[in-house]
Amino acid sequence: MSKKFYTLRNDAVFRNVFYKHPEIMEIWIKKILRLVGEDIEIKEFKIKNCELTKDRLYIKNKTIYMLVDIGSMIINCELNNNNFPEFIKNRNFIYLISALTHNIHIKDNYGNIKLHIQFNFNFEGKDKQGISVYEYLEKYNHKKYIEFLKIYTINVDKHIDEWYNSSNKEEYFKKYQDILILGMNKEELKNMESEDEYMTLIKDEIFKLNESSDFYQLFTDEEDYQRTLNSAIIAAKEAEEKGEKRGEQRGIIKTTINMLNDGVDKNKISKYTGLSIKEIEKVAL
Repeated sequence: MSKKFYTLRNDAVFRNVFYKHPEIMEIWIKKILRLVGEDIEIKEFKIKNCELTKDRLYIKNKTIYMLVDIGSMIINCELNNNNFPEFIKNRNFIYLISALTHNIHIKDNYGNIKLHIQFNFNFEGKDKQGISVYEYLEKYNHKKYIEFLKIYTINVDKHIDEWYNSSNKEEYFKKYQDILILGMNKEELKNMESEDEYMTLIKDEIFKLNESSDFYQLFTDEEDYQRTLNSAIIAAKEAEEKGEKRGEQRGIIKTTINMLNDGVDKNKISKYTGLSIKEIEKVAL
């Protein structure tokens, strides 16, 4: 059985490739910004602490994928492989707000807050839109409510599918390679040819990490942890649903008993509670 090959979809690969090479991270972020129409000159590039500190004991720890300050704005990137989109959406928004508040200091002017952009790189299948942007708008006249928050969701699977089916794969790859590399498998990476040297460096780093026994163990341990986490979330949801059903059933039984005590006809009780006559007779015992 061949060893599993870990790509940029894996947390550890993503972090090690980009944080080991900040100059590569800077180029990648600049090209992603340009790709979505945010053609902004990067005057400075500072990697921020991804462990957002907390000021109260019972607040959850927040570790984000990538947080950088490029002078005119703060960029937060999140790579989302989890199977619970509603959970991810809530979590990522909290991360963005945490990053915002984390970077506002006592002497800062609230009228001059840096733009905070979050890129959510999702794997949602080929049927979801490729790139979406969300800004905060007033309900009626559609003016921006605030100027300093913007969220882009980028569906990597959609871009991979369009690349496969493109009539001009070379041109499509050239335009979207910075997104495509996040979803490329081992064979695609091995055969990848790019005019950009930094893309080749990313590819080489991915293969080096997979060849390292220490990092490979880290990958498998992390995968086991994620599998356990996913199982725990599923179990918690199932327990919650069972609890809701039990609570609903107890409510129906209590209502049935009250109606029986008031002399309500069993057929009417059945109509309003959904219980059968036999079930109502059991309750009456």
